Amino acid sequence: WIKNKVVIEETAKKTASRLDPTKTLNGNQLVTTVSQLATETGVKNAQTSGSTVTTPAGQFAVHSQEYVIRNIEWESTLTAFYTALQKRSPYISIERFILAASAPDSPQLTLSLKVTSVEITR
Repeated sequence: WIKNKVVIEETAKKTASRLDPTKTLNGNQLVTTVSQLATETGVKNAQTSGSTVTTPAGQFAVHSQEYVIRNIEWESTLTAFYTALQKRSPYISIERFILAASAPDSPQLTLSLKVTSVEITR
């Protein structure tokens, strides 16, 4: 890492230049935006799990939040929610996506989701 410090810093600057600072999200904006997307796509029973975690990374801050969504249906609600999250990329990313059946022979699913956002802190 130390030997490659200059290359790493140059890569980070190039990456930052590709992002629109007005679209990057702080931790509160991440939670608010994901909650809004959930509501807009018909997701019910979405709960945050734990607090938002912020990790400083040079000129960036990376925020992450975990969610548990119970009793969600694949064909309508889950696919719409997933598509809405993907449209916000690269400002919101899905870091972990774990899907399980809510009960045997049930069309309802439980989703454990970890989303992250990047904020330019300058």
